Amino acid sequence: MDRVDLDLAWTRQSGMDQEQRDEKASADLLQHLIRYPEDLLDIRRLQRSFGVPSQRVAQVLWKVSPRH
Repeated sequence: MDRVDLDLAWTRQSGMDQEQRDEKASADLLQHLIRYPEDLLDIRRLQRSFGVPSQRVAQVLWKVSPRH
């Protein structure tokens, strides 16, 4: 079972709705990128790993961009 499956199982058990799951996945992605900035180079892998749509990945990348 991969990371996304484990997170989904946990959030379903905890009673989180889809919006809360998306927020948690985005927060997890943001923390990951702060810790491993080199992973910015592979957006598709980030999408699969964190189970978030490309638009959400782009929003998180915008937040961690050095311009901001």
